[in-house]
Amino acid sequence: MIILFDKGNLDNFIKEYVDLLGGKTSETFNYFKILLAQGFMELRKYVDSIVFLLEIMMEDSDLPCFLEFDFKVFRSRFFEKSTDKEVDFIINLSLNYH
Repeated sequence: MIILFDKGNLDNFIKEYVDLLGGKTSETFNYFKILLAQGFMELRKYVDSIVFLLEIMMEDSDLPCFLEFDFKVFRSRFFEKSTDKEVDFIINLSLNYH
């Protein structure tokens, strides 16, 4: 999902995934959007716990994925200050963009 992941090859991934689901107008794609939004809304409730786990994992770690890890950027991907309605709009906008 655009709002959660860095761009990279995400555009191709999303296009292929949409095609796999039968296109943007398919019932399967609409169901996927509903499940994705519900899952993301639920995940937002646990940002503090996720951040806490990451802090523990980073302690004394030399893993490359943590070298330039930015908690502020990470937290911003969850749109913590946004309402559920705003987040739902962002998710739909992101998915319909492709």
